Amino acid sequence: MVFEVRKEEIPNLFDKCSSILYIRSLLKHVTNDKKTRAWVDSTDSPKQIVFNNKMSSFIVGSPPDEVVELLEKIDDTAHIFVPNDQNNGDWEHILSKRWTDVTKLKRWAFSSDDLSIELIDSKIKAVSSGYELRQLNLSDIDLMDDEMGNIAIQSYGDLNIYFQKCIVYGLVDMSQKQLVSVCSGYPFIEGELEIDIVTRSGELYRRQGFASLVCLAFMKHSIGVGKIPTWDAANAISRDLALKLGFTSPIEYFTYLCKNP
Repeated sequence: MVFEVRKEEIPNLFDKCSSILYIRSLLKHVTNDKKTRAWVDSTDSPKQIVFNNKMSSFIVGSPPDEVVELLEKIDDTAHIFVPNDQNNGDWEHILSKRWTDVTKLKRWAFSSDDLSIELIDSKIKAVSSGYELRQLNLSDIDLMDDEMGNIAIQSYGDLNIYFQKCIVYGLVDMSQKQLVSVCSGYPFIEGELEIDIVTRSGELYRRQGFASLVCLAFMKHSIGVGKIPTWDAANAISRDLALKLGFTSPIEYFTYLCKNP
């Protein structure tokens, strides 16, 4: 038997969830989103919790057979996170009882413990002639074209809200009057800033170190105002960039893309 959690009580479930920084950060956002719904296997002391949100869904608790009833509450197409390092169960098999198409995706979370202003300063290189590196604000909204503003729109729905809530750094190609790379972060967790990075496609801007430059500037600012930058990698390129920037101790974990016809 499963029970739906009242909207006002969903944020209180957050403390039962993951120690992995990225999952904690994203889950904090999800538990505070009024569109999120949650179900538990017990109203007194739940052992399994499901959070369902259009952006991501979360399963909290060990994977016994009883969790299948909770899985029915998740959408037919979902990106599912399994917090609390629970990859000890055969989640792929369990999820296949609910979805016909289950794809296992590898990700990496990192430690920020070794980051410091001194370390970042040792990695920052001079900005190339013709480019400007600076903190962005609402007056720069016209620079956020479809390519550079896509993640912001997906996450916040509106660029005005994005600039109001996030710390944003960008590298501007002054000759083209366009953004080359943007790094931003929002404090879903008090004292932490989850990093998002976007670099414009095309040979002119790739493999030039632009993403590293913008990230380092953002990280230096974050630490300077008492915030801890955090990083989660969805692919090997992002993983390698994180290590280059000074993040350490990568932790491998998995998420699942689930679909029904």
